[in-house]
Formats: sequence, C-alpha cells, structure tokens
Amino acid sequence: KLKTQNWLAELFPPLFGKQLTEHVLVNNWANGWVLPSEETQNSKLKIQNETTEQTVKIIFWPQYLEYIGFGLLILSFLYLLRYHRK
Repeated sequence: KLKTQNWLAELFPPLFGKQLTEHVLVNNWANGWVLPSEETQNSKLKIQNETTEQTVKIIFWPQYLEYIGFGLLILSFLYLLRYHRK
C-alpha cells in the first residue's frame, strides 16, 4: 500500500474502514457489536482455536467537527490578514 493511503486511512477511518452493523445487548444494558470473522463463505474447512487480530476504531463525530471548525478559523484569520490590509 502507498504511504499516503495508510495516512488517510488512519486519519479518516469512516471513509476507508468497515462499519460494524450487527448490534447486540451486553449484560442487559450495555452496547456491543459482533466482529466479523475472516472466514470466507466458500471455505468448507473450519479451523477452530485460531485467533485473528482485528483493530476496532471508535469514531466520535464531534471531534471531526472540531477539526473542521479549527480549519475554518485559521482560513478566516488568514483571509482577514490578507484582505484587511488592502
């Protein structure tokens, strides 16, 4: 993979990642999600006791909105610096 794609995938996991959609109730009050297995449907051989490593990233949308707000703040400040002098 390209270095740029890895950087973008780390910064924007909602765009490049896979969303977990199967929601379950844990201990009758907590939220949980079922992680998909890496098995293919065509595979007839099931291997038990094999562990696979998966990474789950939890996205907090207001944090992305804060980043957008900081970007707009910097752009508006630069705009004012440039055109206020004219």
